[in-house]
Amino acid sequence: MVLHAEGVAQLFFWVYRQIERRRQEWSCRSRKRILCCPAVNSPSDTIAAIATAVGQAGISIVRISGPDALSIADRVFAGHGTPPSQQPAGRFLYGQVRAKDPNGESQAVDEVILLIFRAPHSYTCEDVVEIQGHGGLCARRILHAVLNAGARPAEPGEF
Repeated sequence: MVLHAEGVAQLFFWVYRQIERRRQEWSCRSRKRILCCPAVNSPSDTIAAIATAVGQAGISIVRISGPDALSIADRVFAGHGTPPSQQPAGRFLYGQVRAKDPNGESQAVDEVILLIFRAPHSYTCEDVVEIQGHGGLCARRILHAVLNAGARPAEPGEF
């Protein structure tokens, strides 16, 4: 069988259309099953992790994902106006991450910018909050505050 250039081009275009059609049909749930390990990630878990490289840096990102991401953000974030859970998606909020000290008093951990991504329009197809703060030790302190507020540490490959 001899294929001409036009036939090869038509075949290639047909395959490309089929792949694009299938890709658009995937729902967030099927994408999540492909991207995440279902044995590790439970739909009721809210996970948190440092999303930037470990070490010295000017900026670090702590990411929270899951059904309680916004309520955890409400507990650790102090800013002006309404709490993060009442804000629309795509909003950038400036404020502080606060954590309780051993005496039970609220202490500022770092000045941060908080970003809100609402389900299903996020990478994990869940509510996601990104806390962007100063790098180095501050990132670990922010993560510690988030974990104390109710999130669990993310396992490797969960994000």
